[in-house]
Amino acid sequence: MFSTNRIRQRMGRMKFSQPPGNRKYNTPAGDINACVPSLFWQMVWSRKACNLKRECSSVIDGYHFITEPQYHELIRQVIVPMNLQPGNTLLECGCGSGAFLQAAKLAFPGLQLFGVDYAEPMLEVARTRMPEVRFFSGDIRNLSGIEDECFDHTAAFAVLCYLNNVEEAGQALDELVRVTRAGGCIFLGDTSDAGKRAEAMQLLREIWHPRAIPDYLFLEKDFFRRYAAARKLTIRIIDMDQPDLDWYPPRSLRYGVYLYKLRRS
Repeated sequence: MFSTNRIRQRMGRMKFSQPPGNRKYNTPAGDINACVPSLFWQMVWSRKACNLKRECSSVIDGYHFITEPQYHELIRQVIVPMNLQPGNTLLECGCGSGAFLQAAKLAFPGLQLFGVDYAEPMLEVARTRMPEVRFFSGDIRNLSGIEDECFDHTAAFAVLCYLNNVEEAGQALDELVRVTRAGGCIFLGDTSDAGKRAEAMQLLREIWHPRAIPDYLFLEKDFFRRYAAARKLTIRIIDMDQPDLDWYPPRSLRYGVYLYKLRRS
């Protein structure tokens, strides 16, 4: 458990490229009902896409507190363990306006990219900016419109935190594993660490101010370990608190999960 003083000290050391709570990027919640977090966030992202369509994709997708080059570098570093190769197909679920896919394209040219999101205004922005990418309307919890093992790799970057509960996170993982080919990687990036909930929520309230937000979904690392063991997946968990990410404010509060779907013998 983190004390209030420790949280404040940690906040004081964090480096932001812009003020974390910025009315330009986080308009007041207004009439959005926060009783069902996933519906709340769907509306938030839809409104952000409409209000910020002239901003760069990383800002629209919620990363206004770092620069676009920093965001691209962040993604470049965290997708290295996915073992992406030219010509591979990569599906991102919760793709928003396409910031993650833009960064992946820069880092690993030659990928065939696909995106799914449940906020149609986000997809409209993404389609305009990346016409070479195929974008679909859908929900990470139910990808029934996609056949089994369609993609070499799949990813969900900072997405699971917007679901309602652990059971829904399990549903999302089931779907990602189902549509990923044997030999591929399922990447769950920027995952909020349940062991650091108090400190993380303090930071998130600063980032989202003046908008009031419901609690994020925080997940224990053991949740992913148990999942991997039950489904015979190889797993790698990497904390984001790395020296070369010292400019990324939430780095000590988040981690990345890499699930590798074994090839059939």
